[in-house]
Amino acid sequence: MLCFHRKRKYICKKKTPINIPMMKNILLIALLFALPVSAQIRIHADFPGGNIQVEKMQNDTVWLKPDLRDTQGFWFYWYFAVNRAKGKSIVFKLPNDCFTRAGVAVSTDGGDNWKWEQPEAFHSRSFSYTFTSNREVRFAFAIPYTQSNWDQFTAAYRKDPNFKFSTLTKTKKGREVEMLTISQPSGTPEVKVLFTARHHACEMTANFVMEGIIEAIANDNWLKENVEFRFIPFVDKDGVEDGDQGKNRHPWDHNRDYSENSIHETTSAIKKHIPAWIEGQKNVVLDLHCPYSHSGQNDSIFFVGSKEKKMEAKQLRLSEWVKINNKSELIYDPTCFAYYGAKPWTLLGTDKERMKMATWAGKLKGNILREVLKCLMAYMASNWLRPRMHEHSDMTLQPVCATI
Repeated sequence: MLCFHRKRKYICKKKTPINIPMMKNILLIALLFALPVSAQIRIHADFPGGNIQVEKMQNDTVWLKPDLRDTQGFWFYWYFAVNRAKGKSIVFKLPNDCFTRAGVAVSTDGGDNWKWEQPEAFHSRSFSYTFTSNREVRFAFAIPYTQSNWDQFTAAYRKDPNFKFSTLTKTKKGREVEMLTISQPSGTPEVKVLFTARHHACEMTANFVMEGIIEAIANDNWLKENVEFRFIPFVDKDGVEDGDQGKNRHPWDHNRDYSENSIHETTSAIKKHIPAWIEGQKNVVLDLHCPYSHSGQNDSIFFVGSKEKKMEAKQLRLSEWVKINNKSELIYDPTCFAYYGAKPWTLLGTDKERMKMATWAGKLKGNILREVLKCLMAYMASNWLRPRMHEHSDMTLQPVCATI
């Protein structure tokens, strides 16, 4: 019944019942079409490795930028997800230097599989995406790598007697820093080789290269019998999981933390445990990094030279052997070798200037080779993921072992 007042008299009339649920749905649909993009979609980075800041949304365009956190100056890493955007075509804009030449990495299954799309984003500094459902789609500067990737990769080796998994230390936030040692229990290794990665949290490609190196060792009995390998996949573990840039942290990052007064738990543990593990034996240290996002030398795979001429000669010989042994589709050009002093970042810090790992490794008793390998952030290959990265490692491991 509907009652209303007319000239102080109350008149009641019958009315057709209203379908409340149907009216609510109509109202919601009308509101959805009326609301701007910002009120409908969800842009977030609340997952391991996530990093983004939303500056503004207008119509179907979103302006974004990397979350620098404690990084001093600009850096380029970003990784975010979009939900509830069915039927929308959205343009995402980012600042200069936030794309590689491969474009944007895209995953539609929660980060399990990735593909490169829209290489034109490198020049336009933007990309567009049409969402066909409300399911989450992830976008990243390059293909991410976090602890879950490491756990998935190493699962196949957990019962291998040649593989010993342990914890180097714990971070400020209580995370375990993984360490893997590979050798035959009955072997008598004369040389020990250390591989490290992610001194700078955002340099994710280095971990894929590390995977390929581990696979190659697992399939080579001579290596396991004669060489003992140790891997530290995440030096800046908190930064990797939190999605930090990790580069140029305040007051200094992990790769500037090898002077006496270290402030990061992992570097302190490396300085303590690695010399004890080496025990004065012949040793090789290879620190895996990634260069800047693009252009010039940054579009190449290259080694970084030492200030010491004898060590530089070994490094140059290694570089030539890499070229000779390269049977992959990847291009390796020894002329891209980064000589000490050629650019400011090649200078190896003293104790006063904050020591890098490569400098510290040179102080290890028995060290015969120490090197920094810069791995490309992305490769110009469509629908590629691990095979290309593992080719990167295949052309590196044999020459490293040849120097022993």
